[in-house]
Amino acid sequence: VVEYETDKVNLTATATDAKATVEGTGEKALAVGKNTFEIKVTCGKDSKTYTVEITRKAPDLSLAEVKVGDNVLTADGKLYIANVANDVTEVEIIATAGNTAATVTGAGRKENLAVGENRFDLTVSVGAETATYTVVVNRAGSSVKTVTSVTVNGIAADYDADSTTYTVTIGKTTVDEVRVVLTSGVSSYAFDEVIGTLTEGNNEFILTVTA
Repeated sequence: VVEYETDKVNLTATATDAKATVEGTGEKALAVGKNTFEIKVTCGKDSKTYTVEITRKAPDLSLAEVKVGDNVLTADGKLYIANVANDVTEVEIIATAGNTAATVTGAGRKENLAVGENRFDLTVSVGAETATYTVVVNRAGSSVKTVTSVTVNGIAADYDADSTTYTVTIGKTTVDEVRVVLTSGVSSYAFDEVIGTLTEGNNEFILTVTA
């Protein structure tokens, strides 16, 4: 067994019989893991093959520390999770390799965080060997009510804060007007589909608000 830094060896062998010839020696390149080499000893019509196994250790591709801002994250396998408030729209990811010879890519400032899950990969490399870790930054949703009111055909909808649902009952199957009043600082809204002809019973539409 040799260390990762040993990427080649000089294989030598000496036959017991001075008349014998030896094949298979010389400089050998080593891959990470098990490397198998054969040495053949020949004397006259007789020959015998020997096997040499050399295991080259894998490099240390660990991460000694991962931080989001000043907060040190705890690893769950190769996953790191950070939770931030809704008003946090950018973070700095700092990653330190456990091996001083390793290179870490993927860290740095991450901007325009979306509400919910934001995934970033960190790659630790030594030579051709790499390992990938994932940092998940969860940005909390806004606790501020962004819609002041919703009216359908002039009828005000009732708001349920627990389910963030507006409910309104109208006596016709067509919608002539939907009016949404937004709070200050909210720029736009959109429904997931056009509200026009309704079926009898419940008709559900998703309202997305953009700040």
